[in-house]
Amino acid sequence: MIIGTVDGDIHDIGKNLIDMLLKGSGFDVIDIGVSAPVAKLLKAARDAETEGVKAHGYSDSMASQELNVSIVPNGSI
Repeated sequence: MIIGTVDGDIHDIGKNLIDMLLKGSGFDVIDIGVSAPVAKLLKAARDAETEGVKAHGYSDSMASQELNVSIVPNGSI
């Protein structure tokens, strides 16, 4: 599983809590950090051969952003 906050969002408390909960439940989690560009999310998903990425971010200075990406076996989006 890939975890990170979207480009422009540097808030990581919620991300870190979810990361700990997932790892504690036995999931393999790759944390790509905060303010991650879409290209970084996609590269991490392809490198880890994961089936998808869900990233969400919100701050006072930007509208809520949500990214849902499905990576199919041949690497296309």
